[in-house]
Amino acid sequence: MKKSMTNYLYALSEDDMDVLYEIIAMKYRKFIRLYWLLKDFSDNIIKLKYKEKTELNVLKIVVVFSNIDVDKICKKLNSNLDDSDNITIESTKNEINIKILKDETV
Repeated sequence: MKKSMTNYLYALSEDDMDVLYEIIAMKYRKFIRLYWLLKDFSDNIIKLKYKEKTELNVLKIVVVFSNIDVDKICKKLNSNLDDSDNITIESTKNEINIKILKDETV
């Protein structure tokens, strides 16, 4: 996957305008955090899956990787987190589940 926010948004929305709207209008800060978290691993990402039906302050994503040690990536991602980040990262087979919890009220 290319290292651009546009490509990440396109991959997550999968041509569904409702999903695109939800991410941009209601979960944009969480999306930005997700992008900066994953940017260095973009070359190994095969697919991003948006998990719908979450609360507005939650962004859940499944990241599918190519042939790479997902546990190592998961450890690197967790090491990049601050104590103030409310982000959960878990790995399975060739996937990583990411949950970002952040209030975006203005």
